[in-house]
Amino acid sequence: QELTMIEDQLGYVPPNLLSVAAHSSVLPTPHPTALLVYPLGGGSKRRRARAEQDLTPFPTIYWLSCPALRSAISRLEYRGLVEELEARLGRDP
Repeated sequence: QELTMIEDQLGYVPPNLLSVAAHSSVLPTPHPTALLVYPLGGGSKRRRARAEQDLTPFPTIYWLSCPALRSAISRLEYRGLVEELEARLGRDP
């Protein structure tokens, strides 16, 4: 059932999926919100096709699978939050 939910959320099940790292209990049925993936051989079909013979690590081992969370994080990234946090880290490591 979890794999079906993940496929509904992402459009596919990551081939390098190790486990569901977090669930949401906000909805009546708990659903996956974050996935733990193996850092090699992952990503979308397009990325895997480009890297077919190359086992370059994919740097993100935790993926958000919940569409609402992905949307909220995307809005924060669009507003420049990542750059702001990187600048703060640069000033005060």
